[in-house]
Amino acid sequence: MDILSALQEIVGPQGLMTDPKACAPYLQESRGEQIGQALAVLQPVNASQVSRIVTLCAKAGIGIVPQGGNTGRVLGACPQAGQVLLSMTRLARMRSLDEDARVVCAEAGMTLAQVNRAAQAFGLMWPVDLLPKERAQVGGILASNAGGLSVVRYGNARASMLGVEAVLANGEIYDGLRQVRKDNCGYDLANLLVGSEGTLGIITAASLALTPIPKRRALCLLGITDIAHGIEFYRRFCARFSSELMICELMPHPGIENACACDETCSLPLDSLHDWYLLIGLAWYENDDRIEKAARTLVAKEVHTWEGDENIWRLREGIVTSQAKLGKSARYDISVPLSCLADFIKAANQAVQAIAPSAQPIIFGHLGDGNIHYDVLEKNPSAYSAFQACRGQLDEAIFSLVLARGGSICAEHGVGRRKRALLARGVSPTAYQAMVTIKKSLDPAGLLNPGVMFDHADLQ
Repeated sequence: MDILSALQEIVGPQGLMTDPKACAPYLQESRGEQIGQALAVLQPVNASQVSRIVTLCAKAGIGIVPQGGNTGRVLGACPQAGQVLLSMTRLARMRSLDEDARVVCAEAGMTLAQVNRAAQAFGLMWPVDLLPKERAQVGGILASNAGGLSVVRYGNARASMLGVEAVLANGEIYDGLRQVRKDNCGYDLANLLVGSEGTLGIITAASLALTPIPKRRALCLLGITDIAHGIEFYRRFCARFSSELMICELMPHPGIENACACDETCSLPLDSLHDWYLLIGLAWYENDDRIEKAARTLVAKEVHTWEGDENIWRLREGIVTSQAKLGKSARYDISVPLSCLADFIKAANQAVQAIAPSAQPIIFGHLGDGNIHYDVLEKNPSAYSAFQACRGQLDEAIFSLVLARGGSICAEHGVGRRKRALLARGVSPTAYQAMVTIKKSLDPAGLLNPGVMFDHADLQ
């Protein structure tokens, strides 16, 4: 029996795809920058099938690339020729929801939106706030330790993970679906799998801690003069609303202009223009408006608006989506200490001006936790070739400035294939060698997401 027939015997005819048209949506990277190749796209329906697939592929020496909703940004779920892509889309049941313990056990293919629709019935939510709610899946969210909009209050995905079920490289199923909040029995394998980008095991289900849905919310858009002004407002909101602050987003005027140019339903809700804007979100559990009144008082002398969520979120998302429509971008997901942020942006802008003078820096993101998306947009088609040619210089300049300030070159999107050559620079030599040792111990043949995080040579 050939390998495809053996795989089809495991997942059934509906669980195996080889037709190029059927496979295409799974093979194209989310930003359209690269198209992968695969021996087949597999869609198992349970952990047992995943285990059998891994065991069979291990014997045949075939690499396995797990994929969630394919919303990643670092080529972490983009297979290469001869590998199989393991889509978790059909592994999407909610196994249990404990209202009293505020815990849901969800399979890896459930989307963020599906988890929250189930939890909503009990007045609860999974406090991971990502914009692609209908596509981002539990397994992918945990495998990348996704951040999002509300990290300043709830932390990254890891903070709400209680346990996982996963298939290891030898095909064994690790049952770590604990639903308790305290468990100190030795090494925490579940936390090791979270953020490992599918290189140590394939997450098939997870126990997730839920939190009550706030009864009231308020969203404020402030016009600010510079980064220091924004950080000062963040400090003031932290001091006054430490329990209610949920979102603190930085948005640049050029990014908002681009969003409005590409979407006529977008509009800037302030009467005057500013170089920067700060989006502050508060949420609280008392069913009254005292918090909002206090927040309005805090910014009473500032240019601001309390417009509804819909338009403001269109602007925020449009900063990202407009770039693909307007030109070519180099995108950097970085974090630096807030005390260094203004200095970093000044130095990075100077570097961009020197390397790609016609390009436009688009700087936005999660000011509250120091995670900034520093994008460089080239709108001029005649400059595309030159812009592409200088990408290496841009990478080196931006990443060097980040590391010199004690920041991270992989803030929330992970390493993937895109940044694997930089991982050794982003951590200490001791940490890097420990990571390599762990990878070789749990996946000695290197068949789980080959080429992600590590160069093949480092694993020999």
